[in-house]
Amino acid sequence: MLLPLGVYLAGFCLLVVLHLFFSHVFIGRLDQRLDNARKLLRLGEAVAQQSLRIEADWYRLATTTGIPEQQKIRDGINLHLAAIRTTLQVGQHGGSLNYPCPLTGDSRHHALNVSDYIPDREAPATEDHIRALADLSREIEEKLAELSHRLAQREQHRERSDRSGIFLSEGMVKNYLKSTSAPLLNRLHHESDTLIHQTHLWLEALQTQSASQRRRYLLAETLLAVGIVTLVCLLALLLARQHLHSTRQVATAGRELHEAHQLAQEANRLKSDFLANMSHEIRTPMNAIIGLSAILLEGRPDPSLARHIRTINQSAETLLRLLNDILDFSKIEAGQLEIEYQPLCVNEVLENVLRIFADTSRRKGVELFSRLDPRLPEHLVGDALRLQQILTNLVSNAFKFTTEGEILIEAELVREEGEQLELLLRVRDSGIGIAAEKLETIFGQFRQADPSIARLYGGTGLGLSISRRLCQLMGGDIRAESSEGYGSIFTCTVVCRRADADDGADEADAVQFAASTCVRPILLVHGRETGRIILREALERWGFSVISTGDAHEATKLLHAETPAAQWPQLALLDQTVAVRASVNLLTEVDSSGRDDLKILLLVSTGDETQQHDPGSFPQVFLMPKPFLLSELKLQLHKILENTALPPNCLSATPSPKRGLGSKILLTEDNSINAEIAHHILEQDGFLVDWAETGWDALRLLDKYRYDAVLMDVQMPELDGHATTAIIRACEGGSVQDILAASGPRPDEPLLERLCRGLNGGHMPILALTAHATHEDRQRCRQAGMDGYLTKPFKTDEMLAAIHHVINKARNMAFSPTTAEPLLTDAVIFPTATDTSPPGDLMERIKVHLRSAFNLPDDKVATMLPAFLVTLQGHMGKIEELFAAADLVELSKAAHTLKGALLNLGLKELADIAYTIECRGKAQDIATDFQDLVSQLRQGIDAIR
Repeated sequence: MLLPLGVYLAGFCLLVVLHLFFSHVFIGRLDQRLDNARKLLRLGEAVAQQSLRIEADWYRLATTTGIPEQQKIRDGINLHLAAIRTTLQVGQHGGSLNYPCPLTGDSRHHALNVSDYIPDREAPATEDHIRALADLSREIEEKLAELSHRLAQREQHRERSDRSGIFLSEGMVKNYLKSTSAPLLNRLHHESDTLIHQTHLWLEALQTQSASQRRRYLLAETLLAVGIVTLVCLLALLLARQHLHSTRQVATAGRELHEAHQLAQEANRLKSDFLANMSHEIRTPMNAIIGLSAILLEGRPDPSLARHIRTINQSAETLLRLLNDILDFSKIEAGQLEIEYQPLCVNEVLENVLRIFADTSRRKGVELFSRLDPRLPEHLVGDALRLQQILTNLVSNAFKFTTEGEILIEAELVREEGEQLELLLRVRDSGIGIAAEKLETIFGQFRQADPSIARLYGGTGLGLSISRRLCQLMGGDIRAESSEGYGSIFTCTVVCRRADADDGADEADAVQFAASTCVRPILLVHGRETGRIILREALERWGFSVISTGDAHEATKLLHAETPAAQWPQLALLDQTVAVRASVNLLTEVDSSGRDDLKILLLVSTGDETQQHDPGSFPQVFLMPKPFLLSELKLQLHKILENTALPPNCLSATPSPKRGLGSKILLTEDNSINAEIAHHILEQDGFLVDWAETGWDALRLLDKYRYDAVLMDVQMPELDGHATTAIIRACEGGSVQDILAASGPRPDEPLLERLCRGLNGGHMPILALTAHATHEDRQRCRQAGMDGYLTKPFKTDEMLAAIHHVINKARNMAFSPTTAEPLLTDAVIFPTATDTSPPGDLMERIKVHLRSAFNLPDDKVATMLPAFLVTLQGHMGKIEELFAAADLVELSKAAHTLKGALLNLGLKELADIAYTIECRGKAQDIATDFQDLVSQLRQGIDAIR
């Protein structure tokens, strides 16, 4: 349709151009000649009018007596003659004319206005008539002089009263008028009339010519317009046929494209199914390899065999990482990888990465640190799993190319705009570095800085490419800075959102140091400047004053210096590499200094390093493994300074308690090898385990026994994990119809009825065991009603952490953020809507919480409880005093402190009341129920007996 429209516009433009051309070139010139002819006609009429006036004045002059009167008439005649000459000059040479012209017969005047007259050389005999009129005007002027002479003679005879002379002069005047003046004036009238007549004829000819030209122009325009319209119609018809043909082609192509799209979707689905099945089929034997090799290592084989087993285990871990990279890369390429925005704690993400690489750090002798920007909010909303994946890739690369020195993970706040925060994550190492010209190539797919790197260090070159795409999906990017031999810095940015109060943004740190605890300083000795900076910042942020050094000799001088008791360090935080590996043994120096009250927290790389000194000689030495986690360090310092830590030097000798004692797990797994591995892991932690091979077997066991949690394999014969979970959830809801609809083709109605009666109103914690690792599988587990999932091959620590998490959640044991064991990458727990504590004996609940959350023995719980209760009463009394004094600012601070203490004891209901008082105090809001809140808090604390 554009072509006819273009032709129409072009024709319209052509019509406009032709119209302008004819109007300006032909019609315009004719109109100009017509205008000139009209102007010339007015000039001729003016000459004729002046000639009539001259004639009238001429004869009036001849009959007038008296010199003055005659002179006035002569002046008028001369004026008319001058006007005629001016008019003739404009008619001959062109120009403008504007003067008053008296009307004949009276004294009124009308204006003669001729502007921009241009002589037309084609006018018939115009110039001849104008020249003739000009000659007549000069001749009249001469004859006027002769007439004036004769009239003057007559006046002289009249003055002398000479009758004969008067008569004679009168006869001469009459004879002159008759013989000379009359013919001259007649000639003047004739020439002027001829000029007017010829001009009239010329004007009529021009008007006829103009009308003829306009008709021809109108005819040409009409023919051109008809031609354009005809052409447009023909083109429109042609294009309509082409459009119809194209529409048919497009329809055909659309059908073919739709069929191709369906084939592509089918191919994509088949590819996804292939990847899922491949993941499942590979992860299942890998789970056996990793699990059984771990079990073999627990049996303490001889060193040669242990080395081979570790090689098998590490190779399987490498294969697992490669599989995860390939799956992530395929999802990114297919556009199926989605970012899940959930509440997260950045510090937990960093500490999870430190836990993952703790063994690598100790094995390679490379220090690993993390540093958190204090400006960052404690809680954000983002994708913690993907953030951890990015950092894991970067730290893994850093360890790959760093054989000595340190690796630092940092998280900083770049900028904040409203609720949006830009988070910067940085990984700095002291490794071999990268050449500047290869910094950008390393982010390509399957690309490494040097082809020999893959042979020397391993890897596929996918990790950095995946990390960059993940950063871009989260609104940021990643870049690298490096030079060969000086290490590398990888910096990535992502966009997160500030967490709301409902997302946990206002959760308080449950570990708080009392002011009396922070009076005396802490001696910090660390061999690396990075470690000293991080530890000093943390200690000062917790309220301590710090004396720091990196030299053992300087630390020795500080220990032996004469220092007042109030300024003597209460605790020495020592790096093992400086304390016991240097030429000066700081532990010996502490022992010889005579300061028996000085407690020592020693950061050690492995448990074997403590054999370099006699533990019994240093009863005040406490051990903490490296890399240190600030949350664990804070908790350990709190225990040491509050005298609630485990006995010194028992951290490495005391086996970890079996936290699963007394709990019963139903393991549903159709693969006997995987079941054997999971069974062993659970029994090692003290769990009682029953095994079911199918979903129906699991339901039958649930009908007979009571379990604390269920580990549910997703792919099972007869009834898979999703359907089994749906039946359990339907039983808990008590809807038989839902149960029958979810049970599949072979419902066992009596069994389902018994389950409905037994499970109604409860909530059984269910963790999925899946070899699938896609986002869709996670969603299916969530929709089926599972509390979380573990991805095969699962590791011991992540499996136990996930199981304890869901069991404690079901028991409503509220862990504080600093004491709850975080979940690792492949252990995902789905959030629940509510978390309310059940009623019961408060003192018994506190004891259970202290034993479970802090691993405290009964005697230690009995020792600590009285001090805790005194502290609670003191905080409550202070709140009541501040409320009576209406000091809401200090009241808010006191409520915040009490809230942390209550969370330490597991009293979430009372902590919620304290939190409400804290918020009211901050907002300066004394509502009518404020007194009720304080009273409720007092009643709750008094109820602890």
